[in-house]
Parts: sequence; C-alpha cells; structure tokens
Amino acid sequence: MSIIRRARHAAFAVFLILWCALSYAASDQAVVRKLGDIPLEIGQAFVAHYGDRCIALLPSHVVAEADAPSLRYVGTAQPNLGNLVDVIALGDDLSLGTIVGGISRDCGHHLGSFSRAVDARLSESTQGALRFVNGDGSLGFEPVVWLDDDRREFIRVRPTSTQGVLRKGMSGSLLMAADNTPIGMLLSVSTNSGVGTVMRMDRMLERAEAALAERGTKTFGVDGEPAARLSTEDAQKLLTLSAWSAPAASSEHQAENLLAIEPRSKPWLTASLSGPVTLDFRVEAGTVINGLSIDATSIDEALRPRAAELILASDDEFHSARSVWGGNLTFSPDDRIELRFAPTRPRVVRLVLYPKTEEGVSLKSIKALH
Repeated sequence: MSIIRRARHAAFAVFLILWCALSYAASDQAVVRKLGDIPLEIGQAFVAHYGDRCIALLPSHVVAEADAPSLRYVGTAQPNLGNLVDVIALGDDLSLGTIVGGISRDCGHHLGSFSRAVDARLSESTQGALRFVNGDGSLGFEPVVWLDDDRREFIRVRPTSTQGVLRKGMSGSLLMAADNTPIGMLLSVSTNSGVGTVMRMDRMLERAEAALAERGTKTFGVDGEPAARLSTEDAQKLLTLSAWSAPAASSEHQAENLLAIEPRSKPWLTASLSGPVTLDFRVEAGTVINGLSIDATSIDEALRPRAAELILASDDEFHSARSVWGGNLTFSPDDRIELRFAPTRPRVVRLVLYPKTEEGVSLKSIKALH
C-alpha cells in the first residue's frame, strides 16, 4: 500500500472517530435541574429511546433531590427541555424515568445501540473522562483514572489531576473511555477520599432493558399514567403539549397546567426570562382548528405576555411552517383573548409569547378553537 493511500486510510479513520465522538456527544445526555426562579443543577441523566418511549437513566438520589426533575438536553443553540415522569428504582441508586417534552422529539440513540464491551475498553487504557452537561447546554469534562473494577457492577475512579474535584452536581455524569465510548455512570463520590463510584454501562443497560421489557413500551403521560385525552370537552381534547422553551418557576406551575382539567390547578408560570417563550401543541390528527383561546384569569398584569405569534406546521419537524397570526395582546374584560386564523389541519401549533418584563410569563389555560 502506498504512503498516500495509507495516509488517506488514516485520515478516514480519524474522521470516523471524530464523527462518532460528535454523534455521541450530541444525543445522549442532559443536565437535571430543580425547578425554581433560578433552576438548580442537581445532577446528570443518560438519555436514549426504547420503542416509542424516550427514557432517562440517572441516580435515584438526584431524582429525590430534584423533586420534580426538569431536564435540559445537551446543546447550546436553543434550550431543549423535558420533564421526568413515571420514575422507577432499579436498585443500587439507579432509577429510570420517561421523558416528556421537547427532548422526546430528538431522543438520540436506541438503548440497544450502546456498546456493552466495558471490559475491552477498560483494558485499553486506565484513563478517561467524566462527561457532564452544564446549565447552558454545553459539555464539560473531568479527566479521571480508574482505580479498580469489580468486573461485575462498579468501577472506582478519581481525578487525574491533583487539582481535579468530583463534586456533588456531577452525579449521573457518563464515564467515557479513551475512544469516547460511554462505559458507565457516576453514582456517588466519597466525601473523605474524593473517589467516585461508577456503575458499569453493561449492567445499567441490562437493568433498564429488563424493567422496560416487563412494563412494555406504552407511552406514558405527564402524570406517570398511560397517556390519555385531557378532557371530555372537545376544545381540550384537541391539543397536547409537546414542547416548551422555558423552565417553570416551580413544580406546581408546569406548562402542562395550561391544558389541565382540574379547576384548582395553579397557572403556568415560567422562571425569569431574557427573551420570548415558545409552546408547541400537537393537534389531534385530521382535526380542523381555526385559532387558540388564551385565558389569563387571575394573572398579574406584569406577568401576562405583551405580544404573540402563531406558527403552524404540518409535522413535528416543522416542514412547511408558516406564521398565521402576530401582534400585541389585548385581553378582554373577562381576561381572555382569541387568536384566530383560517380553518386548517395543522399537526403542530407553535405559540410564541413575548414577555413584558424579565420576571417571567404566566397564563391560566389555552384551548383550541374549532
């Protein structure tokens, strides 16, 4: 083989390695946050899909501390958010939950596509890195060396540098081998020695697949029960909230409350904002609608949006999307407003809301007009 041909093969191999690394980096991890006016970063989650379900694997203590876990997917271009529901414990501080929200549209790789060859990766090198997602969606790395492996469940690691620290918020970080393959998840860190305990990826996947196979692949709703229509009233049957761009101010003020049928549900309220908020609603297939009705009953004037835009799309990927309404919002004396457009059969309705202040946006409910 000529030198030029060998160089081409080497360059192609490097390209494949980099492509795989970027692929893994872009589609299998999220930061777990506790909702609040300023969301707190509690830990990390491993994201994948199984059947038609988007799932997350993460430490059980992270779930408990987050209370109602909110996730931000890796990526800094635009916040891709989701909530964790239907959480079950798999043992040894590992839990599995279903993700609802925008993340479920781009849930990355199938659970079965991840390598189980942990022993082979460990034998190739004694060093790797813990990978985590920062609050802004960017990736962070902490170089580590593995101290030992029990060949069954766990690997112990410590920072490569004496300046390195494994901190509490890194729980759930993925342990990456030298070739950027995930081989485990950080579950805990010893406060005395600073040594981290990692569950092996092969054991994580075995536990997850066993639990999912037992429960089936049925899609679950935001309350952990099988997804169902939100109301017996036609106007509330038509819409399902599929994505939102801003975290809620608390677990009691989730965006899902906009479609809730319980009259005692608290209004939707976002955390502090620095720009517009988007809400994506999936419309029941084949249904003709001609607008949205927005209710701001009992909402403080400063928290009501000042303007809005409606964008319709024929599919979840927003092909052939078009703007059909835009302008300032003037609520009626009964605190409602109707945004109307020509009758059509959209698959997704995107509502873009522009806040009056950085305090956030709040609304009572939203219904389809048909």
